[in-house]
Amino acid sequence: MEATKMNADIAKVLRLFPLLDPERKSKALVWLRDRGYEPVTEPPIEQDYINRSGPGTGKLLRIPMFLEILGASGQGLGYYNNSVITDSGAGSAASNNAATIINIPSTTLSVLNQNNSTVSTDAIFGHFTITGMTFSTRQTPWAEMRVLGIETSLNYAPAQPCLPAPADVGDNKALGIGFANPPRILLKNYRVSGSANLFLQDGYIDGTFFDVDRYMLGGLRAYPKLTSPKTLKVDVAVSGEHYHGSVAALGTQLILTDGTNVPTATTLTFSVSAIVDVLDDMDYGESKEGPYSRGINLERKPPESGQAFIIGE
Repeated sequence: MEATKMNADIAKVLRLFPLLDPERKSKALVWLRDRGYEPVTEPPIEQDYINRSGPGTGKLLRIPMFLEILGASGQGLGYYNNSVITDSGAGSAASNNAATIINIPSTTLSVLNQNNSTVSTDAIFGHFTITGMTFSTRQTPWAEMRVLGIETSLNYAPAQPCLPAPADVGDNKALGIGFANPPRILLKNYRVSGSANLFLQDGYIDGTFFDVDRYMLGGLRAYPKLTSPKTLKVDVAVSGEHYHGSVAALGTQLILTDGTNVPTATTLTFSVSAIVDVLDDMDYGESKEGPYSRGINLERKPPESGQAFIIGE
């Protein structure tokens, strides 16, 4: 009777084994051996694959996108024009550096409408949104690429919530909360020189979905080829909070509880990059489609401990 029950328990574990994670599979093997079960072959703890594509075929690259257009319909960036800085200066398109800086001095009140600042001052919470920036790759006549994704990177200061001077706290006073909420990069209309939008939705989306620190690469609705003279373009906006204190407190130095001085200016440095697979490169040699498009090159590597399931029952 005891042996019958043990055999039934072993059978239950064998049925469940393929569904277990690697750690539980290891424990299950120990449990089976302790009860006298010896499989003909042991199930693998992990599934391994090998790729037989030749070296150097398909080059996955991150290529920079440069600030090309500031504002639409000749509006420029309006109120924030001097706050957007590239290697060519304030309010200018980028020349040779893909990094873009946004610097809003503490003496600058934030506005909600950059093109109509006279009626949109946000003197309470200090919200700002800078729109109308278009980033673009440069022409690459020596290479053909496939578009795989896009990445963003954002650094900012101050990096924690700020409070105004004690004299500014009270009724009818600006809160000056600084970065109580982290700033955001917003992306819209990722396209190849006139193509349809490659994002999964219209309108601005949260660029942190494509942040360089995310483990998973954000997906697109299509993966077109990029061939010169076409370029990749994306519309970018930045939204956040800007500390300025009440009107009487402009330029007030913020001090944390530990006595550390906090910069009162709002400063953000960000960049946008395209992720591509090089298909053909006239300078470095002909290439082919990446391994993901050549299924014949992808096959299971026989696990050292046997097949995917316990066999021999």
